[in-house]
Amino acid sequence: MMRKLFNCFNSEHNKSFKIFACISYSTIMLAFIVLGTYFYWSFYPYNPLVVEEPIEIVTHEVNAGEYATYRITYCKNTDLPVTISRRFVDGLVYTIPEFTTYLNDKGCRTQDIFIEIPEKLPAGEYSLSTDFIYQVNPIRKIKVNAESEKFTVIKY
Repeated sequence: MMRKLFNCFNSEHNKSFKIFACISYSTIMLAFIVLGTYFYWSFYPYNPLVVEEPIEIVTHEVNAGEYATYRITYCKNTDLPVTISRRFVDGLVYTIPEFTTYLNDKGCRTQDIFIEIPEKLPAGEYSLSTDFIYQVNPIRKIKVNAESEKFTVIKY
């Protein structure tokens, strides 16, 4: 019975019915495949990056316009490119331009990163908020956020 149901070229029917049946079955099967892919892409628990928080600040006091150093410990689980968005937070949020990179190969590591403190950033105590954004498939982005320890920006 089931075999006859999915046999598009069943000889018991006329030619136009056979063509219509083949197109119908093919469309239904394609719809199931597309829906299955959509749900898999939408709900799969991707874990592209794990960051140890808080991010350690190496330079606890820095002049505006100079470079600060922070140390980040992370485990990268993908080879996809990442868009990194960073913000200085002290009650107000000061955003700096984002950029896209490949970071390093898969694996765990600790890395020192230099970041230029904008000259126009007011003096005060800040933390660095970093978003790592991965486009894991055509319909989904995963954002991993990490916050740093506090550090002080001074004007010289």
